[in-house]
Amino acid sequence: MTSRLEELAKLQVEVREQVSSIDRVIAIYEPGYEPTAARSRPFRPDRRDLR
Repeated sequence: MTSRLEELAKLQVEVREQVSSIDRVIAIYEPGYEPTAARSRPFRPDRRDLR
């Protein structure tokens, strides 16, 4: 379980870096662009999983 959490943490860092890169490219083409923080949603299991 710990190794999976570490793997997910690394993936999260990679995704944040990718989003940051995309934001920089958008800012080149749209000078007034202001990136906004993504809102996180609480985890809710799929209803199909609750059966």
